Parts: sequence; C-alpha cells; structure tokens
Amino acid sequence: MFEAALREARGEDAGLWTPELNLGDAGGLPEEWIPDPDIRLGLYVRLSRLVDETELDALEEELTDRLGPLPLAAERLIESIRVAILARAAGVARIDTGPTAIALTPREATRDSRKWSGLSSKDGRWLLKEQIDEADRLAKVTTLLESLVTAATDS
Repeated sequence: MFEAALREARGEDAGLWTPELNLGDAGGLPEEWIPDPDIRLGLYVRLSRLVDETELDALEEELTDRLGPLPLAAERLIESIRVAILARAAGVARIDTGPTAIALTPREATRDSRKWSGLSSKDGRWLLKEQIDEADRLAKVTTLLESLVTAATDS
C-alpha cells in the first residue's frame, strides 16, 4: 500500500484497480462446504485481496488441506479470481463472455497490437469470435489472458 501511495504521489499509476468481469457463473464458497458464515466471509475477504497467482495457489492449497476437495462452485471462484489477476497483468479493464465471443476491453488504448494478434478489434475492444460452451469459457479466457501476458513480457 505504501508503494502504491508513493506512485500516486508521483503521478504514476498506483496499480489499484480491479477489472470488471462478466463471466457468467463466477462460483462461490458453498454453505454446505463452509457452514460457519464468519469463516466464509473471512475467506472471501482474503480472496479479494490476492494480487498474484502464487498467493492464489497457496490459498487454494490451504483450502484443500483444511476442508477437503473444492466443490465445483469453489473451483469456479478460484478460476474467476485467477482471471482477474491475469486481466490486471495484461492491462484488461473489462471482460465480457458469451456463447459466440469473448470481448476484452484494454485499460488504456494500446498502439502495440502485436500482443492482441488473433483477435479482431471493434469499438475499442478486442474480440475472440468463437463458439464457446459455458463450461469451457473460464478456461478459454484464462488461456487467452496468459498468452497476452506472455506477449507483453516478450515485447
């Protein structure tokens, strides 16, 4: 937080932003799996504060150790948070998914379209036009964002 405050004071990007995700069912922590509402709330708070995949992987491992295998809803929540972390790293402010396309809205207008190769551009958004089953959308978005992050670091 101190580093973010220093960046902001210098007029730099403090990095304190959260991408908007429209992914369909984003999952959750089921009451049957974690009956105590205080523990569930505490876990949601911890999940909301994660900023990198290493932290997310560690918390996922902790949940599995403490509570057993993750139910499908919890797996979807973890993957949704992974998408948010990757979106931040790729500079994607908003993600919209549907049965025929994935739309990515970059946080800032980008002139370097190399990292967006394979996507078409429309109204300031980058589109992957492809039939995608709902069950496969999170995985497809994750793969797409990973390729964007890799392209950005290779540049």
